[in-house]
Amino acid sequence: MAKRRATWRVDRSGSKGGRRKRAAALLATAVAAHQRGDLVAAEEGYGNVLSISAENAEALRLLGTLYAQTGRPAEAIPLLERAVAANPRDDDAHNNLALALESVGRVAEAEEHLREAVRLAPADGERHANLGALLRDAGRPAEAATLLEAAARRLPGHVGIHTNLGLACEDLGAAPQAEAALRRAVELSPRSATVQRNLGLFLAKRGDLVAAQPYLEAARRLGAADVEVLLHLGAGHYAVGETEAAEALFQSALAAEPSSTMAHVDLAAVCRDRGALAEALAHLETALALDPACAEAHGNLATCHLARGEHAAALASDDRAVELRPDDLTMRSRRISRLPYMAELTPTQVAADHRDWGRRLMRVVEPVARPRWDGAVDRPIRVGYVSPDLRRHAVATFLEPILAAHDPTEVEVTCYSNVARPDPVTERLRALVPHWCDVASMDDEAAARQVVADGIDVLVDLAGHTARNRLPLFARCPAPVQVTYLGYATTTGLPAIDYRITDRWVDPEGFEPYSSERLWRLPSGWLCFPPPSEAGPVAPLPCIEAGHTTFGSFNNLAKVGPAVVELWAAVLHRVEGARLLLKNSSLRDPDTCGWVRDRFAAAGIDPARLELVGMTPTAEAHFALYHRVDIGLDPFPYAGGTTTCEALWMGVPVVTLAGDRSAARFGVSTLTVLGLEGLIGVDGDAYVALAAELAADRPRLADLRGSLRERMRASTLCRPTPFTRELEQAYRGMVERLWEEGRR
Repeated sequence: MAKRRATWRVDRSGSKGGRRKRAAALLATAVAAHQRGDLVAAEEGYGNVLSISAENAEALRLLGTLYAQTGRPAEAIPLLERAVAANPRDDDAHNNLALALESVGRVAEAEEHLREAVRLAPADGERHANLGALLRDAGRPAEAATLLEAAARRLPGHVGIHTNLGLACEDLGAAPQAEAALRRAVELSPRSATVQRNLGLFLAKRGDLVAAQPYLEAARRLGAADVEVLLHLGAGHYAVGETEAAEALFQSALAAEPSSTMAHVDLAAVCRDRGALAEALAHLETALALDPACAEAHGNLATCHLARGEHAAALASDDRAVELRPDDLTMRSRRISRLPYMAELTPTQVAADHRDWGRRLMRVVEPVARPRWDGAVDRPIRVGYVSPDLRRHAVATFLEPILAAHDPTEVEVTCYSNVARPDPVTERLRALVPHWCDVASMDDEAAARQVVADGIDVLVDLAGHTARNRLPLFARCPAPVQVTYLGYATTTGLPAIDYRITDRWVDPEGFEPYSSERLWRLPSGWLCFPPPSEAGPVAPLPCIEAGHTTFGSFNNLAKVGPAVVELWAAVLHRVEGARLLLKNSSLRDPDTCGWVRDRFAAAGIDPARLELVGMTPTAEAHFALYHRVDIGLDPFPYAGGTTTCEALWMGVPVVTLAGDRSAARFGVSTLTVLGLEGLIGVDGDAYVALAAELAADRPRLADLRGSLRERMRASTLCRPTPFTRELEQAYRGMVERLWEEGRR
């Protein structure tokens, strides 16, 4: 961030000692030239004064200042030293000598002269601001802040003091004090591009991109349109879904600085989101060519590799990002969020990495005084749901029927929304609950205090390690009972979270070592699925008219790793003439489609047997695509959740694999709840055999197609009231169990 320095002093026009009239006149003429910017005339004039009076303190100071201003500190310093010697009480001479000394790295000497300038002119705010800036630059922000706080009390209207105080407090991690000082600087000098820029960048780097926008826009309008401002402005637009505006700003930044690593990184994110994975990868490769040690580029490269199902490459890129930023827990969280996709990792390895992350977080977070449940049984349990996905998202799909079905006499609900881009679903969910708190602009400490103030009994994480999670909030232990549910495929690894809500099929007996939380198994399944309003009627069995079986999967391509390709290829080899229809957003990219075809070709599958669909224009069109699918294939070790439920609702039976970890067993739970255990393969061979047998048994396929929707309607999977009663009983059981344990 830019700091505010004092201007060089060139405004003293008279010779102090009553020197000869000719020297005084020459000095006045030179000063006037200096003030109007005619530096050649000023330099000549000061030289003329010194030719008459070699130790004229004023001329020495002003000529030294001019040399420093024009990038000649080696010539400036001797003159300014002579000025100080000639007039030791000249605070301007001490100040300007200090600035020249600092510019050549002679910081200790510069500090001495700035301290003397402050002593000589204690009411001059520029002196305090300059000394504070020097101390901050020297890596001594605590000393700088102490000095500047005292100066701000004496000189509350000095913008430079508040600016440098804010920057020093930011260095110290004192965010509230930093923000207050930077906001005061903006109040004092709203037309300053520098102070607007400082506040905007502070807010942006803190993660409050929306709040940063007006200050960054003001800085840009006032002339501070540097690359950092453009990139953070773009990030603000990107955060609220204005991707075209974001891309234009990122392109402007790249045009201004073609070697900007972060411009390429940010453009890669935009390209990835619109499905141009090849273009995104190209930007990231350029970024890494410019800066091989850019952790953000390695992390985003991992995201692109994962989006194509390139698990080994994703893991390698993530490992490099963490190696470059070993203390960055957000980077580590992003890395471990990909581990559930990796078939080559054991569940023990996945759990160990999550636990390591949790221990690291707990070492750097200071918990609040964790409240205890008051033991009251005559009031509703106060439940808080924390999520970034209270919007159009799979988590909201499963949460909405629960919120609608909650019994207010049993639970009192507060939703803590960390949504970056609210949408109509956000508003719909808000209308279902008595209390709603937007924590998107709160830091974790402030959000934790809010949870404590709200008296929450059970705080429920709905994100795990997915994007924009608030696990550091949970690390502060603001509620008596803390739970993770729904939004993540495995343990959080965080010791501060007491329970993970699951069921006996997702987490059968023996899975306890894979979870840092206690497992609370709901008796009738762990999901509640609302019938989608956009889904049309179930269509007839497509293989009858097509003359061949069509297998399908609408799962994220990240779940389709090498082991899945091998198994699905085995299914296609077994079922003569069968086709495979894949649909997901990554397949918008022609390069990725070609890569997928190559993977199946390497497994012996003619690319003509694949149909790859990237996006459908509407939700109705998405569901209509199931009319062309006979049998769904579930991926592993990260099984489908929403996709499995949607396929079943559309009459498409799904074959799943009973894996060795929670993420691999979502389909096991769903199919068992529906009484469809016959679609669960215990291993890869059984999976292939089940798919082939089902494809060969068209009467059974037709029967399933016609009965699945009613089967779902009758099950607890689609009956929110009984499901939610079980969930409410779980919440009360958790607080009562921990209450009893705390009394022992």
